[in-house]
Amino acid sequence: MAALAAHLRWPILADPLGGSRTDNPNAIRHADAWLRDADVARNFTPEVVLRLGTLPASKVVNGWLRESGADIVAVSASPFLIDPDRCVSLHVVGDPATICADIMRVTAPVDAEWSERWQRAEAAARQIVAQTLDVEPVLSEPGVARTLVATLPANANLVVSSSMPIRDVEWYAGACDHLVMHSNRGVNGIDGVVSTAVGIAAASRAPTGLLIGDIAFMHDINGLLGIAERSVDLRVVVVDNRGGGIFSFLPQRATLGSDTFERLFGTPHRADLVGLAAAHGVATQVAATSQQLLDAVQLAGPRVTVVKTSREENVVQHDVVHQAIIAAVNATL
Repeated sequence: MAALAAHLRWPILADPLGGSRTDNPNAIRHADAWLRDADVARNFTPEVVLRLGTLPASKVVNGWLRESGADIVAVSASPFLIDPDRCVSLHVVGDPATICADIMRVTAPVDAEWSERWQRAEAAARQIVAQTLDVEPVLSEPGVARTLVATLPANANLVVSSSMPIRDVEWYAGACDHLVMHSNRGVNGIDGVVSTAVGIAAASRAPTGLLIGDIAFMHDINGLLGIAERSVDLRVVVVDNRGGGIFSFLPQRATLGSDTFERLFGTPHRADLVGLAAAHGVATQVAATSQQLLDAVQLAGPRVTVVKTSREENVVQHDVVHQAIIAAVNATL
């Protein structure tokens, strides 16, 4: 895929689970942020899209593809096409690597200005993310995702839970190609996430990170039973914002009264996550800074590190970074 993108001078919208999120200049990590702005997104409208594998995780990217009017060619090894928006023009079943090689033999590159436009935008976005998150005195939720991805050793596994963890990895993390990425993307995304990570760590015998929210962690905390006795190298990072953080980004937050929203969606808790993890015989600690998290993640597991955050501040943080990226990308056009 990287060779084809270089040959065609096409950008790669690099989903963190797809193995394409590298330092390759064509690998675009932060498009989700600037494609939120219709005026900016209009400058990046494609004519043809080659989709390798399943749908992107990003709702913004999927919506942009749907509205682009582009001819979308989906390539997958499976004959079952996932196309909820019914915007795929052609579905090709086969080995993606072989098909990419075949395309290279019969195509010529487009004008370099197209890929350079994407690369300028991506460079501006990366600078904003680094300036905002790499120097923060107190860890934010985006900073947790970014630090964890950067700190885990080469060839480690990283299991990313649903809701905000997978989105924060997608929006703010750097290159992920030194890691083996995993995520449960089912209907009930918080079911069995801890157990999934334990299984991956035990079976692979490789260092394994888990980024998970507090609700998902409590939902499957019994997955920690017995891992200390088996010396499973699982390094869990729990974002504890006292509830379901993703719902603060959804429309019901603005339409419901605070008490009703908290009861139905925020679902605040008073659980001592450090104490719960320690009760399973697992080493535990709290991290408040990037350095504290970095130090914790570098230690072999099993261990649980809890990072306490604020749901209200998290919404503001995301909006500030997204708006800064939009402004920076707009300045490159």
